[in-house]
Amino acid sequence: MQEKQLLQTVSSNMKMVYESLQYFASVAKEETEANTFHTAYIKLENLRKELQEHLQQYPS
Repeated sequence: MQEKQLLQTVSSNMKMVYESLQYFASVAKEETEANTFHTAYIKLENLRKELQEHLQQYPS
């Protein structure tokens, strides 16, 4: 149960970072900088999805 709570906290934190990266990409001054943030948040979102799939293995 404790592991599930920890994973849920990690998932929530990843979502906040993901949203921050989206924001930084939207306000970036240079295209290369925007692309870097965009790539980072896509990778992070993929990791978050994997974590969510892993969390589904635990009973509620």
